[in-house]
Amino acid sequence: MITIGITGGIGSGKSYICKVLKQMGIPIYDCDSRAKSLYDKDLVLKREMINLLGERIYDTPTGTIDKRYLSEIIFSDKEMLKQVNDLVHPAVQQDIDYWKREQEAKGYAIVVLESAILLNSSNLMQRIDKCLVVSAPLSMRLKRATERDLCEPEIIQKRINTQLDDSEMCKKADYIIYNDGTTHILPQISKFIQTLESI
Repeated sequence: MITIGITGGIGSGKSYICKVLKQMGIPIYDCDSRAKSLYDKDLVLKREMINLLGERIYDTPTGTIDKRYLSEIIFSDKEMLKQVNDLVHPAVQQDIDYWKREQEAKGYAIVVLESAILLNSSNLMQRIDKCLVVSAPLSMRLKRATERDLCEPEIIQKRINTQLDDSEMCKKADYIIYNDGTTHILPQISKFIQTLESI
């Protein structure tokens, strides 16, 4: 089974690429959404988050993690971002390993891990065979993410500043898909899949 890691900056279009691949029958592990789920379902992680950030982090009507509050904290304090990552990453890695075993048992030949921080994490990189980077111009990424998240461009820029530069990501990629508004996406995805199938 081949495991493809898909990454790219905020607003680059990673989720759209993964949506297309999912429609093609390829299982997708979305590290971000699975991590958010683990914040609420993994009781050990939940206790560690409260110890680090206080009860306020789960002070919502449903008792689930306050994602907006968490974002405010980690995207304005690099040390706090590191501490939160040090808690959540081991839980996500364990979850990935379990998920991959499940997919392999089901007979899938290709699976995908989607993660914005893939290239920053040696533990995640060890869990993939090939890396695909989705690249898009910064102005386009800012516009997409601002409209999607309904927040100010300055907030999105803060998040971008915590990520690797787009050109640095592309240097580390095995494959690149350009989502610049002019280059057609579907032919690039088809070519990428054909390349994988020939391995």
